[in-house]
Amino acid sequence: MKRKNYLKHFVSLLVVVAFIVLAVASSESEGEKTESGINLNFEQIGYYKGENKLRYFTFYVNSSETLNPDSITEDVFEALKKHGSKQMNTSGQVILLY
Repeated sequence: MKRKNYLKHFVSLLVVVAFIVLAVASSESEGEKTESGINLNFEQIGYYKGENKLRYFTFYVNSSETLNPDSITEDVFEALKKHGSKQMNTSGQVILLY
């Protein structure tokens, strides 16, 4: 009887650990790698839906290299656009990057 009890507790512990691992994995930021090898990680820090039903997302971008806002390379800009496209709820809607 004790053996079944231990097995029951062990299975319960495994389920809890699996849940924690899945929760942590799903909460990590999304990432993109540019053609030049720069890793970009995106973390959503804001969301707003206006009266005109447009959705506004604000993302924090963490990169493996320092990015100069005055001279963003084309491959970094394309990665930003690609990430923005993934956020669209309806295809063909407006995406703006600032």
